[in-house]
Amino acid sequence: MLCCRMIAGFGSGAAFSLVSGMTQGNPLMGAFSTGTLFALLQGAFYQVVTQCITQHTDMQEEAAGDAVLALDARQYTQFIDSL
Repeated sequence: MLCCRMIAGFGSGAAFSLVSGMTQGNPLMGAFSTGTLFALLQGAFYQVVTQCITQHTDMQEEAAGDAVLALDARQYTQFIDSL
């Protein structure tokens, strides 16, 4: 998934550079460098978001487990543990 996002980021950066004409000199070299920057930023953003979602999910699972224990639902916890 990360690879796909980085490839998409590279493509969008390269296209942006070519369309906007913001590079001076060789447009292909500018497109490559801008595409690389976009790919790195997209990959870093993906890693940060994935980490935040994982932490949030862990907190939700812990809260759900606490709620089950508060209800004294032993059969439910035994069923979940058997999965």
